[in-house]
Amino acid sequence: MNVAELTREERQMNVRASIDKAKEAIAKQTNTHPSNWLTAREACEILGVSLPTLLSGRKMGKYKFVYHNHTRIYYDKRSILEYVTAGE
Repeated sequence: MNVAELTREERQMNVRASIDKAKEAIAKQTNTHPSNWLTAREACEILGVSLPTLLSGRKMGKYKFVYHNHTRIYYDKRSILEYVTAGE
């Protein structure tokens, strides 16, 4: 592909696509990407525990979590997987 032959719109589309890819890579590295967060149900499935057990573990600080819009709780996938591999 010769850049000089591209139209202005095609160049803009290429730049936007490159920026989107860079943002995606940064989000994955900084743990803000949606794929790095789990719902309570997903966390329970990975841990093999019930919801009350998950909540108990959260209160004891066994894994990281965040509140989203002060209503929903998401669990850090990395900390859940680390907990599982540690075998606690």
